[in-house]
Amino acid sequence: KNGDWILLDEINLASAEMLECLSTILERDGSVVLLERGDFTPVKRHPDFRIFACMNPNTDIGKKDLPVGIRNRFTEFFVDELTTDVDLTLLISDYLKNTGIQRKSVASLVQLYKKLKLLSKLELNDGLGNRPVFSLRTLCRSLRICAKNLCGSVERNLYESFCMSFLTQLDPVSHNIVLQLIQQALLSNAKAVLSQGIPKPGENYLNFEGYWIQQGPKEPEEYASYILTKSVKENLRDLARIISIGKLPVLLQGPTSAGKTSLIDYVARRSGNHCLRINNHEHTDLQEYIGTYVADVTGKLSFKEGVLVQAMRNGYWIILDELNLASTDILEALNRVLDDNRELFIPETQTLVKAHPNFMLFATQNPPGLYGGRKTLSRAFKNRFIELHFSDIPRDELEVILEKRCLIPNSYAKKMVMCMSDLQKNRKTTSKNVFTLRDLFRWGNRYTYADKQLLKDDKYDWNQHLIEEGYLVLSAKVRTDIEIEIIEETLYKNFRKRIDLGRLFDAQSSGDACSAVTRNIITAIKAYKLRADIVWTRNMTRMAVLTAKALQFNEPVLLVGPTGCGKTTVCQLLASIRGVQLRILNCHMHTEGADFLGGLRPCRESSEQTGGTKKLFEWADGPLILAMQEGSYFMADEISLAEDSVLERLNCILEPERTVLLAEKGGVSETDNPAELAKDFVVQAKEGFQFLATMNPGGDFGKKELSPALRNRFTEIWCLPSDTKEDLIQIASNCMMENSQMSADTSKDEITKIASYLVEVVLYMRDIVEKFKFSIRDILAWANYIASNAHLTFAESAIFGLETIFLDAL
Repeated sequence: KNGDWILLDEINLASAEMLECLSTILERDGSVVLLERGDFTPVKRHPDFRIFACMNPNTDIGKKDLPVGIRNRFTEFFVDELTTDVDLTLLISDYLKNTGIQRKSVASLVQLYKKLKLLSKLELNDGLGNRPVFSLRTLCRSLRICAKNLCGSVERNLYESFCMSFLTQLDPVSHNIVLQLIQQALLSNAKAVLSQGIPKPGENYLNFEGYWIQQGPKEPEEYASYILTKSVKENLRDLARIISIGKLPVLLQGPTSAGKTSLIDYVARRSGNHCLRINNHEHTDLQEYIGTYVADVTGKLSFKEGVLVQAMRNGYWIILDELNLASTDILEALNRVLDDNRELFIPETQTLVKAHPNFMLFATQNPPGLYGGRKTLSRAFKNRFIELHFSDIPRDELEVILEKRCLIPNSYAKKMVMCMSDLQKNRKTTSKNVFTLRDLFRWGNRYTYADKQLLKDDKYDWNQHLIEEGYLVLSAKVRTDIEIEIIEETLYKNFRKRIDLGRLFDAQSSGDACSAVTRNIITAIKAYKLRADIVWTRNMTRMAVLTAKALQFNEPVLLVGPTGCGKTTVCQLLASIRGVQLRILNCHMHTEGADFLGGLRPCRESSEQTGGTKKLFEWADGPLILAMQEGSYFMADEISLAEDSVLERLNCILEPERTVLLAEKGGVSETDNPAELAKDFVVQAKEGFQFLATMNPGGDFGKKELSPALRNRFTEIWCLPSDTKEDLIQIASNCMMENSQMSADTSKDEITKIASYLVEVVLYMRDIVEKFKFSIRDILAWANYIASNAHLTFAESAIFGLETIFLDAL
């Protein structure tokens, strides 16, 4: 209508059907009819109206070709990269014209860029082993930063900006090659230039590894529990350089538990910036970032801005966690924010949001391929970030971290790290049983937060204590006897102590015979009389002890085991011993994040009218949020049935800080005060909240294993069923004793005989009939059948029960 110009960016990401609607406007004297508005008269095209579009060729991930009908209505240009020396010299001298740089240096910059470009195709690798992508954007970014002159001298500016753009994504070998090239090309005397510090830009700046970061609106906090070791300092230096000079978006990638998110958190706390974290998942949609129309209290639709827009307006830092779980088309919508003009257009309200100068965007991800559900990002999208690669923490640094953070004496820390590395070497013989750093720190924390009463006993054997705690942490998740043997041997090799399982897991033994590690738990179980129908076999006690032990240290627990081995019972039992409510959510294939966290629900109560206006929708908390707020137990039953990517949404709750940011709530409340903002959006778990989950092992119908990144956030416990003959007889006879009528008529010996008869018949059938599957539930059902039909003779009830429960199914 007005004759403006319009640019359609990344046009080939739009669907073909949508582009067909444009075909009428693309004609010479074209027009468009707004059928959606109910018009019948076409809107004429103003003579000055022009339409531009741009796209990457379809050789990249997620990019497709335009439909022919659309494509040949455009006049098409192929925009090539600048490759000739003349063009590059023009470009570089134009960017740096105010810095007084010499002609000679410009020529060396041109040669450096061409050399790096060539090497990136031939021999350089990034941290994941792929070829890095150096584009004109990489070059212009470093030139633009250099022109700001933040580091004192021209040489230092060039050096820092080139290091920032070209170095951080490479693996150690390529890193050294490129660093040599940069130093040769840009620095006349490397030592002299690099030994000078960077001048402080102004008043409110804090020094991080030699770079100055502006102080945020909050008070900076001391963060003593974060240990800076050599490799962490190197990562911190790279991160600080980007934040202080460039303010560019950063992508941190590396294996799980390598400390990606915690590093950003550390810098944010130390520099007093607000830091929000969004967890991406398979079904992340743009509305979580940008905002959505919601019905306010009166039922009118108003636009509430999302977390990303809030952060851009107020200059907060934002972390997009697990970036490559979200789908590519949604992420490409963030392109404008990642570009150098840092703005975001909100189509719903037709507003353009410019980023606050303090706004920083970070993203973290695990490499695709090794981890379930992770996708490869397109080159065009990745190139907008500055990439940092994290690798696993080296062994000698682990000892330092254990010593300082968990306050473990050095000799013990050395032994623990030795155990871990022995077990990781042995992993070739064990199944997919990865011992990660999180396991090691769990072990350390159990030493740090051990019962203070034990310190009064001078003769207490802490060596034995550590090895028993270590055994509980490490052996909980392994599934075969061979592996348990390997763990026992490894512990013996390093600590020279043996483990007595009877002392750890016997409910029948007397109090003094129990180990101090598990004594309190076993006494509590013995003292609990409300559930007489539970038989405390060795395996059942093991499960209860391991679970209670993990809950004692606020660790989320994942119980894995075949059906009917008492997983859910143990959770209910521990909750009732503690005297708290247990909220249970049964997961299924279509479970969404909203089932855990809550969502907008229509208001049921029409009677309570506030000032004559009626609420239509209100936010209702889900069971997980309720449990967090009241400090009770939450249990996700059959957690493996839900999609991994939905569960990744719960990552922050499984971390030690146990908070969650409810991005789904749409915009924030009306207040602009950050403290209010945090209160409304971020839920912090109360003391006493525990997260339990149960699942059947993969291989059963429709059941799969969880992804490694999720699994190692849990303390995983492999539950053995009580399937020895003695255990089964004990369970069956206990079930019949429970029935008051039967226990009155028959003596205890007879009941035991009947029970052993039942168990022997079932075991006989198991040996004779192929594929005969039974669980404890079947034996209990038969025992119950006999007990409740006491008016029949024993022979009748036994035969009828057998037919009803087992034979009819064969």
